[in-house]
Amino acid sequence: MEKLYSTAEAAEVLGISSRRIAVLCTDGRFPGAQKIGKTWAIPESAIQGYTPGQPGRPKPPRMKDILQEAGILPPPKDN
Repeated sequence: MEKLYSTAEAAEVLGISSRRIAVLCTDGRFPGAQKIGKTWAIPESAIQGYTPGQPGRPKPPRMKDILQEAGILPPPKDN
């Protein structure tokens, strides 16, 4: 049987906060993770297969790009 980790144990292994681990579990980023009561049980294979996403928040679209996509502004000229 595969070893299961708590969010605190997984956080220590991966070097991120236990709260972030819980969010990743909720988002389905750890295949096979199950919530038992208030605790997440995360399989060792899911922790080993985890690849972090882009750091930081995604940048919001610029107004210029939104207007070009809507057809209000002409597309940029290629040189």
